[in-house]
Amino acid sequence: MFLPRRANRQLLLLLVFLSLEATRLAAASDEDSPPPHDSPSSEVSTATVSEPDPKPDAGSDSKPDPEPDTRSDTEPANEPASKPATEPASADNASSCPSSVLRPWVCACNSSLNPSPSPPPEDSMPAIDISFKGEFGYELIAVLPHAYWHFLNGTLRSTKSCGSSLSLLYYFSPAHATDPNCKRSNDHNHVIKEYGFSKGLHFSDIPENWHPPPLVYRTRELGRVWLDVPIGAPLVMISNKYEIEWAEPPANFIDVPTLLTVIHEFLNKGYYVVYNRPGKSIKADPEQGDRDDLGDHPRLAEEFGSEARFRTMQQIHEVWPSLDFNEVQFRMMARSSCFVSVQGGSSVLSSYWGGKNVIFYRKGWEGQGGAYERIYHRMSGAKIEVTKTYEVLLERVQEMIREERCKAV
Repeated sequence: MFLPRRANRQLLLLLVFLSLEATRLAAASDEDSPPPHDSPSSEVSTATVSEPDPKPDAGSDSKPDPEPDTRSDTEPANEPASKPATEPASADNASSCPSSVLRPWVCACNSSLNPSPSPPPEDSMPAIDISFKGEFGYELIAVLPHAYWHFLNGTLRSTKSCGSSLSLLYYFSPAHATDPNCKRSNDHNHVIKEYGFSKGLHFSDIPENWHPPPLVYRTRELGRVWLDVPIGAPLVMISNKYEIEWAEPPANFIDVPTLLTVIHEFLNKGYYVVYNRPGKSIKADPEQGDRDDLGDHPRLAEEFGSEARFRTMQQIHEVWPSLDFNEVQFRMMARSSCFVSVQGGSSVLSSYWGGKNVIFYRKGWEGQGGAYERIYHRMSGAKIEVTKTYEVLLERVQEMIREERCKAV
């Protein structure tokens, strides 16, 4: 068929356009499909595992491995060894930054074991040094999230903690120091003034310059300390205290009869149980530390001394004498997703690892100020339940067992 010269030109232009469009669509399709080697399922952890010198585990026939193990033989090879059961939560979304963070892309480092933000821009606030010697619970609620917020903004220069080593909590700090001769005080006016809690720690809304660090990521990467607990086995940590409170006799503690009942409940259902009450010999400040007249440890040794699925934190620490007690404690907590704790610093610390935390509370500002409902779950996205009687505590323990979510990781 004969076509005019002008029609031939138009047909040629149409063919060229169609060819270019096909090439563009093919290139866009290639960009949307990442190569197989970039898939998250093929990532391999490059974490460095510390090598403490363990002692043989008391009560166990087998000797522990020469170094903490970071994963089980049954754990899928295509999953990162440090993958957490619960993502750290910000104010509203676990994967987002607070609106106050100056450089929100740094929050992508939350899943990294050692995030390193770039230097602060010239027009940002000056770098600061953070030092604190108040109560441990106040430090966990106000100071640690404040320090991490400054780290995310590139404005943290150094941190300093009081008493026993807390370097693992401040793993993100460019320079962290510990004052071993420091004694903690209960003067918290500076907490209100310096860290944004204008109405008091337990009555204020969360300030803008507040973002809890994702401790579970960093700590799980360091390895296990109770090697007899299989990955996926039911595991619970029970943290107790017995100390003078507000110049009055102890009020917030789990008594020995209730403690024995709780432990039996877990053991009868196949749980591994860790009991954590350090006592004066391990507390950073013995004058403010736990009293030794609760009578729990002798009774526990008598009742569960030959039980392979029960350990006190002191027994676990004895296996790893080269490690600081706090590091052993934090490593153990990072492997658990279920906690029973009491009012005070242990209940705050137990809320930093995700999962579920059942808190026994009789008196304190936390309950009066609504801090349990407003703050504690925002440490890590943990589910918080508060009980005021031993009877309700036992009910919550039985409920925790029925849910079957307390898996060791």
